[in-house]
Amino acid sequence: MNIRVSLLIFLISITPSTLFAKDWSKPNNSDAGENVVGQVTNYSDHYFEFRSAEIELGDAETKHIRSTLKSMDDIIKYGFNTVTVTLICGFTEEGVKRRFDNANKQDRILDGLIGSCYNPTFRTRYKDGSKWRAKNVTALEMYANHAHKLGLRFNLKPMVLTHIETYGLNGMSKQSFWQGDKNFVAYSDFIVDLASIAEANKIEYFTIGTELTNLNKKILRSPELTDLIEGVREVYSGKLIYAHNFGPEGSGNEFRKMTKIWERLDYIGVNFFPNNIMKGRKSYSSEQVAKAMESARIDGRNVISEIRNVSAKVNRPVILTETAFPSWKGAANYMYRGTCDRANAGKKDWVFTKGPLQPKTPDLDEPLVLAKAWWQVFGNMPNIAGAVHVFWTGPGERVLEYYLKNKNAPERERKLKKILDDRECDAYMWKKETGVKEFFQQKYINRSD
Repeated sequence: MNIRVSLLIFLISITPSTLFAKDWSKPNNSDAGENVVGQVTNYSDHYFEFRSAEIELGDAETKHIRSTLKSMDDIIKYGFNTVTVTLICGFTEEGVKRRFDNANKQDRILDGLIGSCYNPTFRTRYKDGSKWRAKNVTALEMYANHAHKLGLRFNLKPMVLTHIETYGLNGMSKQSFWQGDKNFVAYSDFIVDLASIAEANKIEYFTIGTELTNLNKKILRSPELTDLIEGVREVYSGKLIYAHNFGPEGSGNEFRKMTKIWERLDYIGVNFFPNNIMKGRKSYSSEQVAKAMESARIDGRNVISEIRNVSAKVNRPVILTETAFPSWKGAANYMYRGTCDRANAGKKDWVFTKGPLQPKTPDLDEPLVLAKAWWQVFGNMPNIAGAVHVFWTGPGERVLEYYLKNKNAPERERKLKKILDDRECDAYMWKKETGVKEFFQQKYINRSD
């Protein structure tokens, strides 16, 4: 489950150097049996082709976007070869005003929209021979150019889950999603536009959707989705991914029914977040967590087997499109939740006492325990082509630095308390010293088992 999705989801949903030589855009009509467990490619050295760190652009201020750019310099140092950047999309003017309360923020978001995506423009200077010239560049262009200069590939990931705060979980109609309304721009319109921008910027990967069932469970069954993939293929020559939320009840059944979608894409994207795998326990070893991951069941079926089976059936490799290791005690149970939730102390419902919204104790040792378990399960799985690690960094770190340095900032104590409540328990990797960066540096650069 996407880590930045609203409180509503948590309350209701609980219950890569060489690309593949094969033309994955052509559907594979072979039909493997339901119980087949196979592999797409024999990664004999178990070396992920796709090793991505994700940067959250979100609704960040332009000064924070520019500052976060510098974090890319360290991404390649730790063995990652791809940067994933998220854009929030789908906004109309009325939708922005409804979603954001602060008038200044409304103006900033509206000023930063390119089409319906928040992608603000910067004025930059460059040298043309002996003369200095100026030009406008968008945040996306700036990030993609810098990534390519560093030798990194780029994955563009448009996000629309913030609209849950307008429509509610599973509350957007299919008509609003595909045709738009006063709060939301038709999904196909801005996705094809973004695909054209990705092509123009030589972006190697494009995630055409993430957890869209959180908006409406019927979206993935819509004929408009296969039409959209064809439309994107007409303007974009890179690799396509869809990120499926494999966690809530019903998500396993949906995953199996998506074969016509998977056959038209290049990768099966899985956000692997089964709930409460340690049965509420807060002390455990990496080996115990790995065993629980391997045993996790959703909709009555083993999750790992389901991933293998579908990958074999449609002959597509898997990317674990959201991989997170939060820094709170007991995080193995709800790895998608990266907030300390101290404000929930004293609340009596299960979700606040034992569920994902329980007040949490920060623990910098927890992420490495989870990372080792995750690698034990997925690091040697032959049909896994790679992973996206969320998040490398994002605007939250910049804002935290601002309030730590500026002791006279307005409402400093209140805002600092809220930011720390997020930061102390989140899964951000760049500036948090948990050993996770170094662990994956060993795995990704040294190819160590």
